[in-house]
Amino acid sequence: MTNSFHENQRAILQNYVKTMPSFSPATAKIVQLSNNLNTPANELVSAIRLDPVLTGKVLQLVNSAYFSLAQKVTSLNRALVYLGINTIKNLALSTAVIEMFESRNKDLTELVRPVWRHSLATAVCSKILAKAAQVPQAEIEEYFIAGLLHDLGRIILVQAFFEKYPNGGHLELEDEKFRYGTTHCEVAADTLSRWKFSEHLIEAISSNHAPTPANKIGNFLHVADAMTYRLCLNNEPGGQQEKYPEIQESAWAILGMNEAKVLEELKSAPEQIEKAEVFLNIASSKELVKEEP
Repeated sequence: MTNSFHENQRAILQNYVKTMPSFSPATAKIVQLSNNLNTPANELVSAIRLDPVLTGKVLQLVNSAYFSLAQKVTSLNRALVYLGINTIKNLALSTAVIEMFESRNKDLTELVRPVWRHSLATAVCSKILAKAAQVPQAEIEEYFIAGLLHDLGRIILVQAFFEKYPNGGHLELEDEKFRYGTTHCEVAADTLSRWKFSEHLIEAISSNHAPTPANKIGNFLHVADAMTYRLCLNNEPGGQQEKYPEIQESAWAILGMNEAKVLEELKSAPEQIEKAEVFLNIASSKELVKEEP
C-alpha cells in the first residue's frame, strides 16, 4: 500500500474518532480519581452518582450472578462495603466504555459482538490467573479491566471501516498495518491516552502481544489472550485448538506458572465467562435502576 493510501485510511479513522461520543462528566471524573491511588472511597461514589444511569448499571452488576451476593444491594455505599473501591471503580469504567460502543446498526453490532465476547473471555482468564498468582486483592480488578479493554482498538477499527472490514472482525497486526497504516494496539493506546487512563494500563494493553518482562499485567494478558483461543472460550466450534497465538517463554516466569498449571487454573473459565456476560447485557440494557436511600 502507498503512503497516500495509508494517510487516507488514517484520516478516515481520525474523523471517526472525532465523532465518537465523549465520556459523561461522571465517567471522566471516575477516570481522573482512579489515577490517584489515595482517592477516598466517598469521592468515587459521589462521582458515580453524578450519572444516574451509570449508578443503576453498577447496581445491576453488583446484584448479578457474577457476584452472587447473599443480599440485594440497593446503594453504592453498601456495594462499596461488599466489593471494595477497586471493584466498584472498574465496574463503572467497564460499563461506561461498553455502553459507548453500542450501535443501532444490527450488522455492525453483529461484527462487534464477537470482539467483546473475546475481550470478556480474556478479562476473566486474566483475573483467574492473577488470583492464582496471588496478586494483591486490591490489584486484581485491574487485570480484569485490562482484559476487557485490550481489544478496544479492534472495535474502533471495525466501527470506522465496518463496511469494508473482514467478516468475523479479526485481522492480524501485520494485516492491520498493511490495510490501515496502524494497528488496533496503537489505536487503543491513543484512545485510552485521550481518555486519561493510567499509563501502566495503557502500556499493558498496547504491548500485550509482545510484553516486556517489566510489564506484569501485559504478560498476564498475553497468556490469557492465547488461552481463550486454545480452550475455545470465544464461542468457536470444537474442542481445544491446535493453533493459537504463540506465548513468549518469558511470560511463564512472570506468571510464576507453567503451562500445565495455567490449564488447570482455567478449568473454571467457561462458567466464569458465562456469569461475566452480564457486563455486555447490562451495558446495552435500557432498564433504569434507581439507587435507594
